Amino acid sequence: MSEFTEGTLFRRSDTPIIENTVKRLTIPQRLETLNDEWGVLLADVRLNSANRTELGGWARESSSSLPLLGFQHAGDHGWGYQLFHEGKICASCEVSHEIEFGMVVEQIEALHPDLDPMDVYVSNEALTQRLYAEICQSAAYRANIEAQYQHKNVAAFASFGTPPNVIRRLDALLTAESYLKAPLEQVFQFREALNLLPMEWKNYHYDDKEGE
Repeated sequence: MSEFTEGTLFRRSDTPIIENTVKRLTIPQRLETLNDEWGVLLADVRLNSANRTELGGWARESSSSLPLLGFQHAGDHGWGYQLFHEGKICASCEVSHEIEFGMVVEQIEALHPDLDPMDVYVSNEALTQRLYAEICQSAAYRANIEAQYQHKNVAAFASFGTPPNVIRRLDALLTAESYLKAPLEQVFQFREALNLLPMEWKNYHYDDKEGE
């Protein structure tokens, strides 16, 4: 089973405020302690757009009093964050590990509009490999990677008391160069830098990697 982690992180020192503000939520949720620095709100938002909208509204409103960090990690598919502060999302990042695949499928659709692109993808290996090679050398591919980090605004992590050296580390990490070097390592290094290593295999529906 592939990991799907999702939760809203807060400073442990803000736990009393969180315990009070979550009372406004009508959706199923629970609070957990990650470590001495972080706690997490796990809410039932999977496959439920209404619940997700409610959680987002709650996070914006609550961030008027304290910073919050929405975090998602969908295994090999990608990961991302949204930093809520002063009533708005002031930093965000959405990293996909499927950029090349999506661009290859688009190219196949353009070349063979009357065929199922996935049939071509599987059956015509030579074409698929040629397209991968071309796309990974293209300016469009590089631009799509860079676009993932245009709203990273790592300076906003200072709202959590994150020290300057860690913010500099995040700034160097969340780049196209880092992605191209080791895309699957970025999320681990992000969590490591922020002391969030326990934030894995966590969402409202399961507690550990043994299953839901």
